[in-house]
Amino acid sequence: MGCEPVAGGGLDRAGLLEATAALFIALWVGEEADAQAIAPPLAYAAGPGHQEAESGTGVVR
Repeated sequence: MGCEPVAGGGLDRAGLLEATAALFIALWVGEEADAQAIAPPLAYAAGPGHQEAESGTGVVR
């Protein structure tokens, strides 16, 4: 298929991931809406703690 796994966070975030997936799938399949339109741009998707850690200027929260 050409898919590669990515780090999605620890199990403490699993509930958030499941809820987000359910919302996106319901919008996409049930409403035929563009679910990607409500998602933040990839640069902001991980949150401010991730951005600071990548730039080396902050502490991972």
